[in-house]
Amino acid sequence: MGLHQKNCICLLFFAIILCALSASAFAIILHPNGEPDGTWTDRPNDLVVGRWSWNSCFVVIAPNWILTTRHQNTTPATVNIDGVNYNCISNSQWIGGPLGNSDIQVVRLTTPANENPNLANFAEIYINTDEIDRDIVIGGHGNGRGNVIIPGMRYEWDYASGNSSPLRWATNTVDGTGTILIDGDNIYTSKVLVAYFSAHTTADDDYEGIAAIYDSGGGWFTKQSSNWELAGLTRAVQWHGTSLYSDAQAWTGDYQDAVRVSAYASWIDAIITCTGDMDGDVNDDCIVNFADLLVLASEWLREDCDGSNNNCNGADTNPADGYVDMIDFTAIAADWLIAN
Repeated sequence: MGLHQKNCICLLFFAIILCALSASAFAIILHPNGEPDGTWTDRPNDLVVGRWSWNSCFVVIAPNWILTTRHQNTTPATVNIDGVNYNCISNSQWIGGPLGNSDIQVVRLTTPANENPNLANFAEIYINTDEIDRDIVIGGHGNGRGNVIIPGMRYEWDYASGNSSPLRWATNTVDGTGTILIDGDNIYTSKVLVAYFSAHTTADDDYEGIAAIYDSGGGWFTKQSSNWELAGLTRAVQWHGTSLYSDAQAWTGDYQDAVRVSAYASWIDAIITCTGDMDGDVNDDCIVNFADLLVLASEWLREDCDGSNNNCNGADTNPADGYVDMIDFTAIAADWLIAN
């Protein structure tokens, strides 16, 4: 290939504009009777829920995959699980459910060496549609309970500031299902589960709570036999019809909802069965397309590909020979537009 042809291809590739739909994050957990202590074990493993950047959460749903909502305004390059950073790989086909317009996204993880992490702790998808009246455990990171606003009023507190790092857990019950047509400033059509923070009584459920700021993408889990499965992703909370609230005035029955995961189970399953082992899948996003050509163009004609540079960022395809050349272009062409 001549230099002129090479430059034209590079210009074409770099002319591709990648866009991400984002909005402000909603929704962490408040507890009427204080935080659960370390002796409370009837909940999912802590490593199943993580922080999606600073303003939201994700749930590990398979050894190499996580699930989160899509309305956050951050798209981190890495996430940390149990002290290890993993690369986040996104694809437009993994955002928005089967119609592309819902508040949900699937993200693939790889190690810094571009290998599968094979995580041991994850929550499988709850596929049944009998969620109403099921007990749930909600987990997420975000601002916890702060100072009491009105002394003597048990549920009158504000959010704590600068306290969004800890993972918190709460219990609740699914009260209903529905469809949310608008999420914030974005037009989505999301199937949801609905739960409330029950009215002020003297017989509240143990650790009953409601989601709060920075918990979008956190999990609503329900127990199936002895396993915790993911039934919902925290999407929003409301108090008196507003999208965010600063105090938990529970005599009104505070509202929260989550993306109903069972409504997207087939779509999710089709994605997470991706193996990411096609020779032409340079960036390991489980589909061979222009994104792979973009990497190839940026590494074109390099002759120093080895393990220290991840075989020139994957452009030196399998079997790697140390060079980025027409052999690698042929590998991409052979797998073009195949998703696996």
